Amino acid sequence: MPSVQIEVRRIRIISIIQMIIGLTIVGIPSYIYEWYQFTDKVLEAVMFWGVSAACLPAAFLSYYRFEREMKRAERKPLNEKLIAYRSAAIIRNLIVESVSVLFTISFFLTGSNVLQLEAILGAFIMVFFYPSDLRMSRELRIEIQELESTY
Repeated sequence: MPSVQIEVRRIRIISIIQMIIGLTIVGIPSYIYEWYQFTDKVLEAVMFWGVSAACLPAAFLSYYRFEREMKRAERKPLNEKLIAYRSAAIIRNLIVESVSVLFTISFFLTGSNVLQLEAILGAFIMVFFYPSDLRMSRELRIEIQELESTY
């Protein structure tokens, strides 16, 4: 059971980090918008390139971290695999959601349709990563019947 307690502690830490990231994502574009008072075209360019530049490292970080957690959980019992999967999926979705929120805020500040499309794309990516039984069995590298036996 100590591993479950450690996992609960990790999930609490992840939740706190998620709140800090959310506040930062809301704060930075608001600060840029209020402090610098860019013209519409300059603001749109700054937001588009700045947000796009933040998106790529976030996507790679999300993929790398998820794969690392899944490899680490390969040899664990099923219960611990599911806990590790939940934690890794929360972080993966957190990163995608954070980038989508940043695109949405940037769209609200600039009115750029490209930023709006990127925010919508982020929502579609989150739907794509929905943890269905088939997806979970593939990502955990287990048989779907073994996964269904946990219900």
